[in-house]
Amino acid sequence: MKKLLFILISAFFIMNTTNAQAAELVDADTYCNSPSKYNGKTITVKNVIIKSKSNTPTTANCKPPQGYKFLPIEFPNPTYLGCFIISQSLSNNITSGRDLRVTITFKSDPNNINTITQIQQ
Repeated sequence: MKKLLFILISAFFIMNTTNAQAAELVDADTYCNSPSKYNGKTITVKNVIIKSKSNTPTTANCKPPQGYKFLPIEFPNPTYLGCFIISQSLSNNITSGRDLRVTITFKSDPNNINTITQIQQ
């Protein structure tokens, strides 16, 4: 009986830990309407466009750290000005020269420097 109780409690904690690490899936419009709601969370946003040219407006403080680069992301809501950075190694997997409609997973940051961890086409 003790072993069964231990297994059930362990399974409960493992499931809670897994759910806490899973990225929340939101639509691009939902994210644009209240980006501060997701600060500090890892989220997945669908229906965004990676622009082939960097003329997408961003916030003034969009300076990626060493080993990262700015990635121009366009949301359906043109008033959202977010800064998205991506590691150099992950950026090498992106087809350049054309706009891509994608789903991105990123860590939302209160300072508005969002780090992309995954891109799905």
